[in-house]
Amino acid sequence: MKIGEVIRKYRKEKRMTQEEMANRLGVTTPAVNKWENGASLPDVTMLAPIARLLGITVDTLLSFREELTMDESRAILNTLWGYLNNGAFEQAFQYSKGQLEEYPSCYGLMLWMAQALDAYFVVMPRHQTEETDAFVRTCLERALESSEESVRVGAADALYNHELRKENYPAAERYLQYFSMENPERKRKQALLYSKTGRLEEACKAYEELLYTGCNTARMVLQSLYNIAVQQGDLQRAKFLVDKHTALIRVYDMGDYAEAAAVLDHAAQTQNAELAVDALKRVLDSVHMLDAFTKSPLYAHMQFNEMDTGVEEQLREKLKQTFREDERFAFIREYAGWEQLVG
Repeated sequence: MKIGEVIRKYRKEKRMTQEEMANRLGVTTPAVNKWENGASLPDVTMLAPIARLLGITVDTLLSFREELTMDESRAILNTLWGYLNNGAFEQAFQYSKGQLEEYPSCYGLMLWMAQALDAYFVVMPRHQTEETDAFVRTCLERALESSEESVRVGAADALYNHELRKENYPAAERYLQYFSMENPERKRKQALLYSKTGRLEEACKAYEELLYTGCNTARMVLQSLYNIAVQQGDLQRAKFLVDKHTALIRVYDMGDYAEAAAVLDHAAQTQNAELAVDALKRVLDSVHMLDAFTKSPLYAHMQFNEMDTGVEEQLREKLKQTFREDERFAFIREYAGWEQLVG
């Protein structure tokens, strides 16, 4: 909102005429009229008296705001998209520049405006001139200064894609520093750059690490959902989640031990003696394949530590002891073959 519009808005809220305002400030009525119509601006020495008269701050008078509400930002973006959707690019561009001048510290708005214009350039590349491209880059670079991580990451993501389209890979890589090391998008984007620059072995390794980490994350989530289903007594949902878990294990080549362990836990929860004994046997028989996933072609470019000699037998004996002593398995101690399995 321009200063004249602010003066008019708050003057009317005070139910004050232009003449009354002029008399209170010691200026002429035409001077107030020119301020409100944008024909002239108040002298800098008049800013504080005008603000006091209208009951606002000088920042409000000058429309200086560090942030906008979500509704205000959405309204600005809707206007911008309205211009773009109607093919009025020059109006959209000038409107964006005006908003940037009016809200120079609203980093979220900068990001969203730049993303809108950049998306439009993909469809209508003829509008991507040096001037418009420089404006989008300026918005995104300034958004990197935001105190909000989501805005910084969004700006870095847009700049990464911007450079990627231009095949300027070293420049694209520089923006990865804005992504947390724990953010899988950082590794995925790095892997893409590896593949684009011919570093195919490194690309494969990075992609495989994403698969491995993603699988383990999904397994933990499914296990947590399973535990909740059990707590709620919803055994039908628990069975559904176990089936999804074991399917995931098979798809990601995690090995028979991991699959059998998931089934065994469910068998214990439901006290299904036949299923529990079968799963228990599978667990004990597959201890030597605990690290089977390390041999899978799915992770051919990853390096894993090999299982120490003797650990296999120690683990098998530890499992047998647990099964003998853990009260969760008391219901199958009379089952035929139990002693032979855990003895």
